[in-house]
Amino acid sequence: MAKTTVEIYLKEKVGEYLKNIEIFEKKHIADREEFVNLQKKTQSFKMNNPEGTYEDVKEDLIRIQEVHYWSYLLEQNMKHELIKAKELLTFSDLIGINLELEGDNAEAAKIIRSQESDMFHVNSKGEVALLDNEFKPQLEGAINNRKADNTNLKTMYENIPVPQSM
Repeated sequence: MAKTTVEIYLKEKVGEYLKNIEIFEKKHIADREEFVNLQKKTQSFKMNNPEGTYEDVKEDLIRIQEVHYWSYLLEQNMKHELIKAKELLTFSDLIGINLELEGDNAEAAKIIRSQESDMFHVNSKGEVALLDNEFKPQLEGAINNRKADNTNLKTMYENIPVPQSM
């Protein structure tokens, strides 16, 4: 009886998580497309209207910020759903429950099972370290290129607001 209850629970929850992930992913893709389109629209405006100001595209700039912020939060939520799904898939595999997933759900489960969700871990010295050192040179290279780029630094500086008081 207990295994049947666990089996029902796992099937329902994994199905729910996979459905949510699919919906979140579609929304995330749509948001990214909107973000890119708004950026292109703003870039085109700046190119074609050298005398224009941010006020001319203020609504688009506000929407860019909204889409970026909400998309980031949605992405974080989607990662949490993936982690929960992976845990339940692992648990169902360990106790020998066939979730009877078919089609896209079966394919999604296969991909989720094979993914490593962590980028960092606590090493034997108790320090935070990259889980896979194979990526370390690429990550460090990207960070070093970005932090050494004067244009990026100038943009970053210009985007830091001046405090009203200190």
